[in-house]
Amino acid sequence: MKIHFSASSHDQALERLDTLVRLYGQSDLDDADYIVPLGGDGHMLHVLHDTMDRGLPVFGMNCGGVGFLTIITPALNCQNGFRPRKQRRSILCG
Repeated sequence: MKIHFSASSHDQALERLDTLVRLYGQSDLDDADYIVPLGGDGHMLHVLHDTMDRGLPVFGMNCGGVGFLTIITPALNCQNGFRPRKQRRSILCG
């Protein structure tokens, strides 16, 4: 499993990036099987917009204040790990 992590500039996101890269490694975006944005909804939307043509699963981790779009919240411990699974999602175009 090759994961590309992308963190916002917030301290909590950068700390989680460091932990997750130590645990799982960091794959180049071109080689990744999954994309994991770390941050708030704004960062999640930015990553989705920039990578939607790649067709890769995106698994967001909330390191922001609200986190409606992200899947995992800061209450979960990164060191417990995660096993992403593919889930079909629709993209709304307008």
